[in-house]
Amino acid sequence: MEVVVLLIQLATPFAVLILGWQHMKQQRQTDAAKATERQLEEKERGDITKAMEEATQALRETKDDVDALFQSMTKLSATTSLNGRCTSELAQLVMVLAEGLRDQHLDGNITRAVDKYRTFEAKEIAHIMSDPTIKSE
Repeated sequence: MEVVVLLIQLATPFAVLILGWQHMKQQRQTDAAKATERQLEEKERGDITKAMEEATQALRETKDDVDALFQSMTKLSATTSLNGRCTSELAQLVMVLAEGLRDQHLDGNITRAVDKYRTFEAKEIAHIMSDPTIKSE
C-alpha cells in the first residue's frame, strides 16, 4: 500500500503539469479563435461603413444633379413663359396693324399698340435683368 501511495505522490505533480499544459493550450486556442472572430467582425463593420459612406456620397451627388436640373427647369420655364407673353404681345400688335390698315385708321390704334408693345418690352427686359432665377450664361 505504501508503494501505491508513493506512486500516486510521484505521479500527482506530473498529472497536474500535464493537465495545466492542456488547459493553457486550450485557452490559447480559444483566445486565437476569439481574436479571429473580432477581426472578422471589425472587417464586416468596416465594409458596412464603407458601403454606407459610398451610398451617402452617391445620394449627395444625385441630389446635386437634381438641384441643377431643377434650376435648369426653372430657367427654361421662365424663358418659355417670357417667350409666350412676347409672342402674344407681338400677335396683338400685328392684329392692330392689320385692322388699322384695313380701316385705314393708322394714327391712334397703331400708336397705342406700338406704345403698349414697347412698354411690355421695356418692363420684361427690366424684369429679366433684375430676376435672379434668370441668369445669362
